[in-house]
Amino acid sequence: MSKITLYVDLSRRTLVTRDGGTFTMPQITLGDYPTFVLKPMERSSSGTLTNAELHLRTLRASIGAVLTPPSSGAFTLRLSPNNSSASLAFNASSSAIKSAIIALPENATYDLVDVQSSPEAGCWLLRFNYTGEVPLSVKTNRLSPSSFVRVRAFVKNGQWWHELRLIQSPLAFTGSHERVLADAPSVRRIREGSPRVEGSSINTNEVQALRVPDDFVGTYYLQFDYRSSRLIGIEDGPEEIADALNAMWTDGKKRFVVTNPEEENAYIEFVGELEASPQPLITVSVHTFRQGEINFSINLETAELAAALRDVPSAQFPFEVEAEVVDTAEDVGNQLVQGSIITLFSAPITIVREQIWDELATVPAIDWMRPPQP
Repeated sequence: MSKITLYVDLSRRTLVTRDGGTFTMPQITLGDYPTFVLKPMERSSSGTLTNAELHLRTLRASIGAVLTPPSSGAFTLRLSPNNSSASLAFNASSSAIKSAIIALPENATYDLVDVQSSPEAGCWLLRFNYTGEVPLSVKTNRLSPSSFVRVRAFVKNGQWWHELRLIQSPLAFTGSHERVLADAPSVRRIREGSPRVEGSSINTNEVQALRVPDDFVGTYYLQFDYRSSRLIGIEDGPEEIADALNAMWTDGKKRFVVTNPEEENAYIEFVGELEASPQPLITVSVHTFRQGEINFSINLETAELAAALRDVPSAQFPFEVEAEVVDTAEDVGNQLVQGSIITLFSAPITIVREQIWDELATVPAIDWMRPPQP
């Protein structure tokens, strides 16, 4: 399955192309379950981008205008499980909020004295004549688009305040990720060597292909005939690989020729003393490798996304990825070490309505160009 690779410039908290250019997010279709590969990059003092290690503890990805207030609907509040306030509109005035809470029997204990409307729509600040956090919560929620009623308590100038805020829920969200190791280098046979046929002057030399995946980052050894090459890195090309193989013998004779006829593959031809005969496969022994790449998937088959695209064929939404990181790999699993929360990037993403839906598979194919017969 093809994955969407996201290169993140950590110094600027933005998405870039592999060479640091402007990145354009591909369109994604409602109902898909795309997997993203996150590749962190860091920028040197000269502006050059290089691969960076990110010691990731948690990752959260969200699509949608989170923290934006709803545009319609109503809700009710409560100070205990037993009673509910009068219905409050999504854009209720501060006086309506105050009247609804004061009318609750439990307010005799907590004594609401002030409600202030925030300049931000769908947000109110409440002050009770009570020392401590008040058990204010939502009772019923009929807000649209799908939204939460969030209550947060804080102390300012020695007084307790409660922020009552209406926020839209994400259209799609994930709080999980995994590290996926790249495939290790491997060797396969391209052509088996064989002695020349009687009457012919053509030798058939053994040819084997060493495949080093593009996303493999590390070092390895090549082993053949109970011999081992020097350490080979991903920066080594065909000439360096040939030198490493030929150096397994000390007589200076050439036994291997290496070319690069296709991407990610080095073709190794057996020549000299090894020509015109079948050979066992060269083996690869990985010495070092970088930790697995960060993969995460988001389910786009949600009721919230379907509702957002009900009246339009496509729409653009904020796409944000946040991570908790630590300084060393050893601290990732140590919850006693406090991590740092950083937003890796926030970028627009376009989602389009699907043209194929599940029920199509249950409908028989009908040639509508041939009208039904009696």
